[in-house]
Amino acid sequence: MNHPIEMIASHLKQVRETLGLSVEEVCKALDISSEQYLNYEQAREDIPIGLLTSFCNTYDVSLANLVTGEEPKLSVYAINRKGKGMQVERYPGYDYVSLAHQFFHKKCYPFIVTVSPEKEPAKMNKHNGHEFDYVLQGSLKCKIGEKEIILEEGDSIYFDSVYPHGIQSNTDQPAKFLAIVLE
Repeated sequence: MNHPIEMIASHLKQVRETLGLSVEEVCKALDISSEQYLNYEQAREDIPIGLLTSFCNTYDVSLANLVTGEEPKLSVYAINRKGKGMQVERYPGYDYVSLAHQFFHKKCYPFIVTVSPEKEPAKMNKHNGHEFDYVLQGSLKCKIGEKEIILEEGDSIYFDSVYPHGIQSNTDQPAKFLAIVLE
């Protein structure tokens, strides 16, 4: 099931309003401008996964709630069978599959990410916490700040995600990697 950006933006606004939070309060907590936040909440821009996880951790909300509108129910363990992860539509060229969407109060957010080959430079994002990426298939070009790093199948990278970063396929073929976002 795909979850378009508009649905996630709508859930983000709904959760903010349910919690009785002003745009300014959320912006201060997430360290972003009101203009940027409103662009996200009104689905004018894609919401970086790191910002979603920061929102979830700051306000004790599950990522599944923001994506689907439903609360996860599992707290001891959650099994994710092959091909059964929750697809999260992000932005063109990136396909995210959440591997722990059923688990409540996560300490990390594991995803399988498939990136299509793009001629344009990768979109740069930043968020609180750390990130671990492990290449499952293909070749990735990672940019962290001004540094470009090529990762091949079996390579991994761990980094402080407060620094601007972007990832894209390094060839004319799609690449697939395990991404774990930690808060």
